[in-house]
Amino acid sequence: MRKSPAAMVLPELSSASISILLASILLASILLSPILSPAEADNAPSKESWIEQMAAVLPGVVCAENQYFRKCFNLDRSGCDSEAQSAVKLCAAKYAPEMPAVLSPKDGEKWGSKISECVYHTFESNLQKAGKKIDSDECKDPTKWQ
Repeated sequence: MRKSPAAMVLPELSSASISILLASILLASILLSPILSPAEADNAPSKESWIEQMAAVLPGVVCAENQYFRKCFNLDRSGCDSEAQSAVKLCAAKYAPEMPAVLSPKDGEKWGSKISECVYHTFESNLQKAGKKIDSDECKDPTKWQ
């Protein structure tokens, strides 16, 4: 019997490894959600615009040279960016129905965190299924990922 993707079990990641990656991703979501004055609130990004920005910015964060996905998977920058953009679009589509039409900075942090966590797990799962994981001591130690 073939297991559905939902039934597949990913290796448990340490809280430190998730924290390191999510800190980088949170930075991206904060950059996408500038603090707005009440007068600027009318210029808050639409959900669609915010998702486009996330798809443009997040790959640059997670695919930087010394980050986990570049160090621990056989993936060049172009391939990493492409895979990350696909994961962002997939995860954004998953959460888009729940998101408000216009995102405040607080909304940007909330949805940036949710989408970022989804991207991390989706991206890692897809790369592991493709056999791109590098089995090294460095990749097993999240303190060495930067």
